[in-house]
Amino acid sequence: MPTVAITTTEANPTYAAGGGGGRVTQTETEGNPTWFGEGGGGWNAFKETDLSPVLAAPEATTDPATAARATKATLNGTLDSGGGIEPCDCGFEWGETDAYGNTTPTKRSTTGQTFPYTLTGLDREQTYHYRAFATGFGTAYGDDETFTTLLEDEEMGVGLNPALMKLLGY
Repeated sequence: MPTVAITTTEANPTYAAGGGGGRVTQTETEGNPTWFGEGGGGWNAFKETDLSPVLAAPEATTDPATAARATKATLNGTLDSGGGIEPCDCGFEWGETDAYGNTTPTKRSTTGQTFPYTLTGLDREQTYHYRAFATGFGTAYGDDETFTTLLEDEEMGVGLNPALMKLLGY
């Protein structure tokens, strides 16, 4: 069996193959890239600024809140565009002012999908602000919207099937 010696350069190369040909000196940015994309002949490294003109930020719409009760409400949003990266992480910022202060967990959504989220444990007769957001290549926010919780839950649904009442949010 032949003996093979590995030099320090071969064990810790400072070059990278890519684009289909030869050895290319690797820059610091290529060694520690921000984004990766598969290109012809191998993986290519891109800085965020290289992709910014190519991929748009996602677009999200804040839809009206539904099923507002004394201590809960359902926030609604729509992912209008993933901006070239899908699925996107979609959620809401919410709070008692338009400074929000709270963020819901996100839901993975694709273009055209809605992403509802039910808030619970809210204060009675309180106005809340909220806005949808989508994160893909950047983060986009929908418009600020508001809803107001009730003093008491309404007596709607009395005598209905319990499964239907649950579906309606009672």
